[in-house]
Amino acid sequence: MNADLIKIKERFLNIMKNTEGIIGAWNFGSAAREMSDEYSDADIVFLISGNKFKHIQDNLESLVSQVCDDILLCFEEEFNGESIINNGYLIKNDENVFQFDVFLLNNNKKNDFMCKIHYTDISENDILFDPKGYVKELCENCPKGSFWNSNVNQLFKRYLYHFYMSAKYLVRKDYFKLNYIMKTLFETHASLLLTLYDSIKWGGEGKKLNFIPEDKQQHLKKYFCSEDFNVNKANLLAGIEYFKADIEAEALNICTSYRTDNMDKIKMYWLNITKDI
Repeated sequence: MNADLIKIKERFLNIMKNTEGIIGAWNFGSAAREMSDEYSDADIVFLISGNKFKHIQDNLESLVSQVCDDILLCFEEEFNGESIINNGYLIKNDENVFQFDVFLLNNNKKNDFMCKIHYTDISENDILFDPKGYVKELCENCPKGSFWNSNVNQLFKRYLYHFYMSAKYLVRKDYFKLNYIMKTLFETHASLLLTLYDSIKWGGEGKKLNFIPEDKQQHLKKYFCSEDFNVNKANLLAGIEYFKADIEAEALNICTSYRTDNMDKIKMYWLNITKDI
């Protein structure tokens, strides 16, 4: 984390620590995973006494404004409500602009689904302050993360179905529908790789994909739609070969619907339809 942002974070913690109704705080995001670098943002979860939750929410912007020169933007997550608030701030301090994410978690509703996500796998090392032991209690009873686990048979069918569909959009040169199809193929192939190789129990797809083998990461870089449809055709052909190789290498024992002959027949038909591209 940037040295100036660290100082801002420390000042903000001191303010919040002395604000009535705030009963604890812990690191979230990269800081909690010991993966911060100079580009990392600040992610802090504050545990709020139930009767003070609305008051802290209403005064949060004022509290943030005390540690920066200007608040340029506040992005409020759609799931914000009576259980949890996640506000992402872009704050200016001197000549720098920083991302400063603040989470308010209602202690009276800590068992709500969205709240649990924000203290899954929390450890005592993540605690920033906890004068009465409320956060330690969360640590002792926190939910545990899980590895990615998709239905590989469904992934195989989804991939082939959408690969087949891509042919008509290539021929029509329909960029936007092809872009949608390629995003679906990316998500499907990513789910296959995560089901096979996921090694971390925290984070979403974007985070987890960084931890699959690097050679497999390369397999996912063919699914981004270009304005050049010849490039798209070449990328789709490379993508299906990678997808086939990944199933055959690791998933034949769990992908009972896999049939290489059906895959090859669909690919040959696809090549015939797109031969003029």
